[in-house]
Amino acid sequence: MNRLGSRGEPFVFLLDFLMEKPLIFSVDTPPEKLQWQTPKKCSIQTSAIKHKLTHWKTFPVSFTEYKKGFDLVQQHIRSGDTYLLNFTQPTPVKTNLSLEEIFQISRAPYKILLPNKFVCFSPEPFVKIEDGQISSFPMKGTIDAGTENAEELILS
Repeated sequence: MNRLGSRGEPFVFLLDFLMEKPLIFSVDTPPEKLQWQTPKKCSIQTSAIKHKLTHWKTFPVSFTEYKKGFDLVQQHIRSGDTYLLNFTQPTPVKTNLSLEEIFQISRAPYKILLPNKFVCFSPEPFVKIEDGQISSFPMKGTIDAGTENAEELILS
């Protein structure tokens, strides 16, 4: 990132949660290796996929398992360890769609596809770099309560 940044070359980076397999790509990386899209730019021209009947089956954690984690979160909030936390649980999904098809049909403004590995999409950015300034944004699903129409915005 330092080398590309010092040369003023735009790049895309992916960081896994454990920071064990960071990936850095030039924005000119061929689409067979990486596809990405933001409201301002994208790596490919997405083509309309043929409509097909899609099948989804989810396998969420049980209520008991979820409650166990939720109670732990509540305990840490009450203890003062944190005041904000994004509690998530894995939900395996079975579908007849490929990762590329999921990428193409997603209407999210921010999305990325690492072919045959994963697809990810978000309604909001996490990091922006504009005019040499790096900005990071709150955790997804949060909003300043003082924002006009905050409740409607966060639920949209």
